Amino acid sequence: MAKVPLLDATHGIDPDVSPDGWSPDLSSSPLTFAAFPSPSFLHLDPTAPTLLVCSKPSLSDADNAVLTSMDLKDVAGATHEASTVTIHHYPVAEPGGCSSAPPSSRTRKYAPVTLTDASLAKDLAEAVSSLVKPKDPRKLLIMVNPFSGKKLGLKIYDGVVRPMLERTGTSFQTVLTEYAGHAEEFVKSFDFEGTGTTGVVTVSGDGLLFEVCQALRSRPDDVFGKITLGIVAAGSGNGLAASINHYIERPTASAVDNAFSICRGRVVPFDLSSYEVAGGKKYTSFLSLAWGIVADVDLESEVLRALGPLRFDVYAVWRMLALKKYSARLSYIDEEGGDMPALSEPVPASWTTIDDEFACFWAVQTSHAAYNMYTAPPSGLSDGKFRILVVRKGAGRLSLLRSFLAFETGDHMEQPWVECITCTKYRLEPTSNNSHLGIDGEEVEYGPIQAQMEGSKTTLYA
Repeated sequence: MAKVPLLDATHGIDPDVSPDGWSPDLSSSPLTFAAFPSPSFLHLDPTAPTLLVCSKPSLSDADNAVLTSMDLKDVAGATHEASTVTIHHYPVAEPGGCSSAPPSSRTRKYAPVTLTDASLAKDLAEAVSSLVKPKDPRKLLIMVNPFSGKKLGLKIYDGVVRPMLERTGTSFQTVLTEYAGHAEEFVKSFDFEGTGTTGVVTVSGDGLLFEVCQALRSRPDDVFGKITLGIVAAGSGNGLAASINHYIERPTASAVDNAFSICRGRVVPFDLSSYEVAGGKKYTSFLSLAWGIVADVDLESEVLRALGPLRFDVYAVWRMLALKKYSARLSYIDEEGGDMPALSEPVPASWTTIDDEFACFWAVQTSHAAYNMYTAPPSGLSDGKFRILVVRKGAGRLSLLRSFLAFETGDHMEQPWVECITCTKYRLEPTSNNSHLGIDGEEVEYGPIQAQMEGSKTTLYA
């Protein structure tokens, strides 16, 4: 089988030597390391995606075994010191293995190899990195909330995110937020063009990214569509991170997985929606709107923040024991395009309207609204739809409790008292003043509110 010298260890990829215009997708192909005797080139076999690296006389048998055991899709980069090359390898942990990581999450494997020819170490490290790193230059703005969740944001940044970014040679600037609204203030005036910043990543819960989105939306330079967003889970709910994990089909993925995707520069289209409240103020959302018992549990449980994610379970039990009825008018339509009516005007006759009492209202646009809430199984990251989950007044405490218990698996979708409304626009007009409105977990002005999907206006690291 002919081996095509595709990658010169010094000069990088040469597209002119690819046969018949063949161009591999180096960011996602299941490339594996294997031995090859030539010390001058790294090679790629176009018929079987295998990265072939120099073996003898530059590598010992033991170090060659290290390389051949790795899959390039699990490699974030490589660095070198003297004649030692360290491959930054983050394989997915297998259930039942000796790793302490949860099944299907990534864990770091320290993989140094020593070349007998020290002059090749730099070439090998640079060649491996050039295969796995994004080809376009990029710089990240990393925003860390030290107070999110159980105040683990800074620990996750220092222990996971920063070392991975440094090992992979990713250019970044870090900001530690000091108070609510700090991220929004900073991003509003940040010089993206002057600094060459192409992505914003939050190490936090969903709230910090919500702030970032409001700031990007309010800027006059239309930078939103040019910036890739990212999140490393460090909060209590972590709905977006859970939705990313579901998208990549690794439901127990960890902060290491989030950081790995960011280092590799893997991006996907990402839907945003626009909300308008009374008075004309607008918000950008990526996750959900909660009203009724869901909003009460989410927002009123802030007093139990020290409990971490357990706060939601504790407060949900209390709220069900003191169950309230919430009345509202819900109007919606599932259509592509078209203008949204002014909030002060009636909805068009083509919309469907429900005027009723509700126990639960949850409008979501991703698969998960929290790490343990598989709220909308049909939803992806860019399908352009809201899924509104409604439980009306006829359902009692037991039925509502069964729904909350079923959220983790998505089995609530099979319960007869749970309605799932698919739409692209909707309006909610509460007629009782006994709850809260929460967009992406952040409380907003109570009263009439309407929303429309805006489609994939940006991209997301996933």
